[in-house]
Amino acid sequence: SRLPNRLQTLVQELMPPPKVDGEVHVWPDRFDRLLSAIEAIDLWVCEFDGDGQMLYTSPSVETFLGFSPEEILGNSVEFHPDDLDQVLETGKRARSQGEPARNIARIRHKQGHWVWADTYVLGWYPSEGAGFHTITISRDITELKNAEATRKESETRRRAIAQMSWDLISEIDM
Repeated sequence: SRLPNRLQTLVQELMPPPKVDGEVHVWPDRFDRLLSAIEAIDLWVCEFDGDGQMLYTSPSVETFLGFSPEEILGNSVEFHPDDLDQVLETGKRARSQGEPARNIARIRHKQGHWVWADTYVLGWYPSEGAGFHTITISRDITELKNAEATRKESETRRRAIAQMSWDLISEIDM
C-alpha cells in the first residue's frame, strides 16, 4: 500500500462504506483518488516509529527535501538545532493528548540548506506494547518565511533611516 497503515485506517473510518454496483466496489476507486489528491497537492506525508525512524514517505519528499524515498526511508530527518525542542514537544503533546499537534520548524535539505516546514503531527500506538508512531503532513513554507524576513529587514531599515534623519517625513492620504 502507498500510505501508512494508520492513515489508511483513518481514511477508511472517515469514508462511508463502499457501495456495490453488481460486483464492482466503489471504495477502491475513492481510495485511489484520495491517494492521488494527497500526492498532487504537494504535501509531504511520513510515518515515523517511536525512535524517529521513517517507515513511510510520500514521493513528494524529492521536491521537499531533495531525497528520493529510497534514500530517506529508514532514516531520520535533521531538524535545525533551534527548533528541535519545539519538535520534540509537539510529539509529546500529540502523544499525551491523543490529538493532532502542529509545529513550524526547519529541516535540512539534501543540499545542506534549511527548509521551513509547517507540520501537523498525528500519533498513535499501532499495537499493544508497540512504540509510539507518528504520521506527519508537512507543507513547505520557506518562501513565506523568506518573504517575512525580507519585509522585517526592510521595515527595520526604513525605521533606522527615519530615526536618523533631520528631515520631516510624513505620509498623507487623499
